[in-house]
Amino acid sequence: MNTPNPVVNLLYNIREVYHLIEFHVEKTGIKPGRRYNVEILNKSAIVLMTACWEAYIEDVATQSFLFLINKVTTPEQLPAGIRKGVADMINKEKHELAMWKLAAEGWKSTLIAYKGEMLGNYLHKFHTPNIDNIDKLFKSLLDIDCISKKWSWHRMPSTKIKERLDKYITLRGSIAHRVAANKAVLKRDVHDYIWLIWNLSLKTHNAVSLHVEKIVGELPWGRIRGDIFKRILGASVRIAKIGTATGFQ
Repeated sequence: MNTPNPVVNLLYNIREVYHLIEFHVEKTGIKPGRRYNVEILNKSAIVLMTACWEAYIEDVATQSFLFLINKVTTPEQLPAGIRKGVADMINKEKHELAMWKLAAEGWKSTLIAYKGEMLGNYLHKFHTPNIDNIDKLFKSLLDIDCISKKWSWHRMPSTKIKERLDKYITLRGSIAHRVAANKAVLKRDVHDYIWLIWNLSLKTHNAVSLHVEKIVGELPWGRIRGDIFKRILGASVRIAKIGTATGFQ
């Protein structure tokens, strides 16, 4: 089974965000100083970057879950947390014959329905890929306890990362629902958000891959090469860096 790599899809989506930054450069040049009447580009980038993050979370959760259920041959091989979640879903149904959905190969069809319900509960309903929803989604679909605890790197503890992510998710909400923001949204905010999501995606990728491998003995995706960001986004990143180096906002 050739499972698409969600990180690669994320990078192609991020390229669209860099197109907004490129337009920023084309419109205002690269001389130092504050830019006016172009903040809408930065705001749009924040909204689009949040959409990229939500799509990535949905992709990695969906694809790893499908990989998992395609590799197991009996429901007993699934983590207890997943089996309990499916049982709770069935028990909520008022139809007295609902349990027969699990007969023969019906348990896999029930798992697909369960996946759809969990995505609806934690992503689709509010389109808010915050830490609480992400932790609940990966707990329900893969039985991973608090995947957000895996998010840390050099001089960046998970608590600080959570604060940064929540800040941008909240900012996206303000822009999407009220257009306004509490303070000016600068180009450096966009860059910070891009790199935050990129690092979070790698941490999530590794945590999910290793977790699935422990269950079925196989990795759902190949390893991510370190140069993939440059290979896919090279030209866009170079243009964006020109603007950042000269100090324009």
